[in-house]
Amino acid sequence: MAVQPGDRFVCYLKGKLAWVGALEATGKSYLSSEPIFNTDGFPVRVPVRPLLALDVSTPMPMALLEGRISWFPVGAVPALFSAHLHGSPRRYKPEDGEAIYRGLLSYDDGVRVLPHPARTVTAPIETVVADPATAFDPQHSEIQQLLGRWGTATGCRVWIPRNDRVKLARLNGGLSGIDVVDKVPLMGDARAQSIVENIDVLWLEKQTIVSAFEVEHSTSIYSGLLRMADLVALHRYANIDLFIVAPESRRPAVAGQLTRPTFEALRPPLAEVCGFLPYEELVTRFEQLQPLLKSFRPEGIRQFAAFFKGDNS
Repeated sequence: MAVQPGDRFVCYLKGKLAWVGALEATGKSYLSSEPIFNTDGFPVRVPVRPLLALDVSTPMPMALLEGRISWFPVGAVPALFSAHLHGSPRRYKPEDGEAIYRGLLSYDDGVRVLPHPARTVTAPIETVVADPATAFDPQHSEIQQLLGRWGTATGCRVWIPRNDRVKLARLNGGLSGIDVVDKVPLMGDARAQSIVENIDVLWLEKQTIVSAFEVEHSTSIYSGLLRMADLVALHRYANIDLFIVAPESRRPAVAGQLTRPTFEALRPPLAEVCGFLPYEELVTRFEQLQPLLKSFRPEGIRQFAAFFKGDNS
């Protein structure tokens, strides 16, 4: 099957059982006799643009994909799946290609893997020290509380991760004024369900997610965006409003991360569907509108968000 614009290539490092990058085709494949790599053995060419590139000294180990792709089941030895990695480029099943690509995105998240000196970084890199499962960040929790009350006032039920509910209980008012659901509607397999349940705040109308919020006070913006990207992939045809909520001072970092090539390659690009809500704007609007929120639709919060759409503004 001929390569078409928009097709993605995942790049395997031969002899290392590891992956090093991803490319996107910018045009159709074609034939050329012009020498390349000092040899004439590669007549089929494809114009591409890079989506991500790992340092060859720290590639993503194949072992991280065990059990996540159809031809690498749990316990398989390399001899059983090596045919899928050698020879001419082969087209993977969509779910296998997506698993490898998302694995690369996670591995190159700029948080667990720090940049190497030779790597060009186009967006701010953040190092996270605190364990988000145990750290109590009052301002993070206060924003979750505000979003919970805003959503409830508009008639939504609200999901807040169980660990975070314990933290909210320490705040003045705790979970009062928030109609918390105990379960998120079934999203797919256990892994997909776990991804969705870790999003900081979800607004639901009946059994449908209508809005999702990641609160990034001091934690990694990138990891929050990965969960948003996964939510889009799980519900490709759903109309879910997505937001990163962070201090105004983090606007450049949010813009830089949202417009990274890794997220621009998604369909639709994440910057088109995920907005930025500054803390300061959110708090001011909530104080102004609180008496009127019962007449608000949930999607009304979009008017207070910034959407960068690839312009890095």
